[in-house]
Amino acid sequence: MTKPMKNKIQKAKLLKYIILIFFIVFIIHLQIVETASADPFAQGNLRLSVSGGGAHAYDNDYIVVGAGIGFYFLDGLEAGLDLEAWFDGGRDIYSVSPQVRYVFYQVPKIKPYAGAFYRHTFVEDLDDIDEIGLRAGVNFMMGSSSFLGVGAVYDSIVDCDEDVHSSCSDFYPEVVLSVAF
Repeated sequence: MTKPMKNKIQKAKLLKYIILIFFIVFIIHLQIVETASADPFAQGNLRLSVSGGGAHAYDNDYIVVGAGIGFYFLDGLEAGLDLEAWFDGGRDIYSVSPQVRYVFYQVPKIKPYAGAFYRHTFVEDLDDIDEIGLRAGVNFMMGSSSFLGVGAVYDSIVDCDEDVHSSCSDFYPEVVLSVAF
């Protein structure tokens, strides 16, 4: 096995552990902390999130799990980092995605959001992929500090080679459970 391949495998294993840690912290938070702020999107709050679902890539079906963390620098304005891992499909796939998101926190109960992101994806036995994208949706408040985000995402592969990828852009739904404190 070549050294670059060993490094990719080590990075992939590290990403698995990071996702597991985020998930454990999120579950502990849900069990212990009920409230921290009257407004989860207020300046200074922290967001933890988990996501999951299925996907299809490289002629295989995958189970996708993710975790994220974000910080509200201003009321409604968050900078964050999300991680994803795709399993049981053939190739292991992991992604790291810094992002910015604005939540229209002034709207009662249902809070619209919009954001942009960059994603770097590690694909076992293939070249890494860089993507840029946009997302929009609504957050449904589930208590004083937790919310369910439902929306849509558009992403596009940077410098896409259509001989390698069946599609250079994608549009898909997202559902994310988050808590802020």
